Amino acid sequence: GYFDKEDDYIRLGYLWLNNATPYKSALMLQNAIDKDKISSNKTTLRLLADSYLNARELLKALKTYKQLAKLTNSGDIYTQIAQTYLELENYHEAIEYFTKAIKSENIKNLGGAYLLRGIAYYNIQNFTKARANFIKARNYQKTKQIAIEW
Repeated sequence: GYFDKEDDYIRLGYLWLNNATPYKSALMLQNAIDKDKISSNKTTLRLLADSYLNARELLKALKTYKQLAKLTNSGDIYTQIAQTYLELENYHEAIEYFTKAIKSENIKNLGGAYLLRGIAYYNIQNFTKARANFIKARNYQKTKQIAIEW
């Protein structure tokens, strides 16, 4: 009952997330959203999803990132969803979301998306598509060396 502003919850969420207690951050934020104390906007959903991800609650993180993707249509959010699926070894879903990320106009690390999509294709033994993605990833400075190694 000490908080009366949304910013108070957000600050505490960031504080817990950045001080190695992401699960506590996620629980508090989810509770505040459920009780309509804070809104489900881009900021709160991103913080909630990041908190779940850092707490290794991957399925809850996925659910929240997908809610966020509906609000933002962001290539970076699609990339985060794809990376989470990759971590869960759900390669087909990872490929689907990496493809959405690559097709979006607002992605910060396009080379990384190609590289990770290539890894997903490699894991389902589609070596032709994996190689094509690694070749595309070579065109970006951040991913060039790793793509060459793959």
